[in-house]
Amino acid sequence: MRIFRRRLPGLYPHADAAGSAHPGPAAPPPAPIASPTVMARYASEVRADVLAQLTVPQILIDAGLSGDCVLEFTVAPDGTLLSASLLTKSGLSAVNQAALAALRAARLPAFLPGMPAGPHRFTLPVHVAGNS
Repeated sequence: MRIFRRRLPGLYPHADAAGSAHPGPAAPPPAPIASPTVMARYASEVRADVLAQLTVPQILIDAGLSGDCVLEFTVAPDGTLLSASLLTKSGLSAVNQAALAALRAARLPAFLPGMPAGPHRFTLPVHVAGNS
């Protein structure tokens, strides 16, 4: 069995008419990525803002229940919440609703210098406890 490999132009060194190899065109620079420190600082601010808005439903308090969910949301550079959903649901709808309500009520900050120029998707685990 013969295996054929196809070389794509510009991705591999190639030989000129004299037979000497030289590299193809340089690859474009990678897209800028925000430093992990900047992203972590922003995520910490978002988490604090969301948790400050979290209200534990009375039904969870009365029953002594708690639950966890994971929010997935997209934020514009100016801090506008563009979309929000549950990536992982709790088995308790009151937990899910409380977490989403807290996210929607939060005043998300504008992106910090060095963050992406376009919208960015985040995930945030949320614990809602009625038994504390």
